[in-house]
Order: sequence, then structure tokens, then C-alpha cells
Amino acid sequence: MRDTRRPAFRPRAMPSSERYDTIFRPGLFERRVAIVTGGGSGIGRCTAHELAALGARVALIGRKLEKLQAVSNEISQTGEAKCYACDIREEDRVRDTVAAIYAGLGDQDQAFKWLDKAVEERDIWLMNLKVDPVFAKLRSQRKFTDTLARIRLRP
Repeated sequence: MRDTRRPAFRPRAMPSSERYDTIFRPGLFERRVAIVTGGGSGIGRCTAHELAALGARVALIGRKLEKLQAVSNEISQTGEAKCYACDIREEDRVRDTVAAIYAGLGDQDQAFKWLDKAVEERDIWLMNLKVDPVFAKLRSQRKFTDTLARIRLRP
């Protein structure tokens, strides 16, 4: 009987000979954030490479951090990518992760937009908002203090 198990994941760098030309103009996504789910393999991996090559700051989301790190290392040769472990089937974790992505990349308006959504939905992870290091850049903002007050946490 033949063994049908999938082989273990082995990250490898993409040699320049395997890179492809794009139909899009260079810098098309300059100064933009691209969130790619399933970024550790397959279409997500290819999409992340393309977006990074076009200037986007890429946030890789997936369940397995090891795979995401491998893709991030590949992209780091030509662009910027950060990894976030998250199972997108858990809606409250998605809101937390998206807010963390924007906070980490310095887009405070978008970070607060997603924090507001989390407050409206009464997400359980908000109880860690004061101590989560991802949100350290937001703590000096009046809006952050207001958000803490809305969820009845002292600043």
C-alpha cells in the first residue's frame, strides 16, 4: 500500500531565476498595507510575493507561524512582511489581528477603527488591551484612553 501522507513542509528561498515579471506598474501598492490570509503557502504565498514586489507592506496571516516566517524571510529580500498567527474562522481573533496589524504598521486610524468594532462586538480579548505590547504605540493617544473607558478599564 502506498503512503499517502503529505511530505513535511520545508521552506526554501525563491531563486531569482524563478521570479516572474508582472503586468502591473512598479510601486503600484507603495505605502499601502496588504493583508494576505493563507500567506504561508499556495496562492496566498504567491499573492504576498507579488504585493510586496509592487511596494505593499504585507501582513501574512495563517495558522502556522513556521510557514509564515519562511515566506516572510523570502519577501524580506525585496520587500517588507510581518507574520500574524490567526485562525480566520475565529471572528473575534480576526478583529484583534487586524487591529494589531494596523497598530504595528503605524496606521492609527485603521487600528482604532478595528478596535471600535471589537468594542461594539464585546470581544473577550479586549481585557488584554492595556498590556498587549502590540498596542503600545497607541497608548499615548486620547482615543486609546477613551476606548479603555468604554470597556471599563482604567488607563
